[in-house]
Amino acid sequence: MNESTDFNAVDLNAVILRFRLRLRGFIRQQVQDDAVADDLAQEAWLRITQRFGQLRDNQKIEAWIYRIARNIVADHFRRHHETTVLPDELPAPPDNRAIEETQQQHYDYIRDVVGNLPEPHREALTLTIYEGLSQRQLGERLGISLTAAKSRVQRARTEVRKIMEACCRWKFDALGNIIDCEPRAKCNCG
Repeated sequence: MNESTDFNAVDLNAVILRFRLRLRGFIRQQVQDDAVADDLAQEAWLRITQRFGQLRDNQKIEAWIYRIARNIVADHFRRHHETTVLPDELPAPPDNRAIEETQQQHYDYIRDVVGNLPEPHREALTLTIYEGLSQRQLGERLGISLTAAKSRVQRARTEVRKIMEACCRWKFDALGNIIDCEPRAKCNCG
């Protein structure tokens, strides 16, 4: 893979973290059904991921994301022959700042856990999660086999999970997103 592909992978991760909740809320507002909203949000992120390399102007990424979401919602209504008519201008996406701040706190905590892992686990997760390298690229960079790279990443993830579960009780939604965290008595994560 070339460097521009790696750059786009890192950008895509940041985009997903930034817009994931807002986009789902926006879609939910249009369809009035949680299960349908989840399905359409997943479809939107699939389409965004597939077409991310075609984005030419990063300054217009938010408009681009919501245009894709609007198209998916419109397609949904057409497929299901619902009589609801979509207005020309859909309302602005909901402001989910409190949810996003809580999510960001959780991700900051996980980043701290990863940052405190011993090597080589810290390096494996930092390179794959935060720098966007594939496991194959990780193996190439570290001079190890793909199997060894996969094993290293898996062991590192297991270690992070153990640390997190020793600290708090975590609740996840159906997509694996953190929705709640309850500290255990011996927790000192703040």
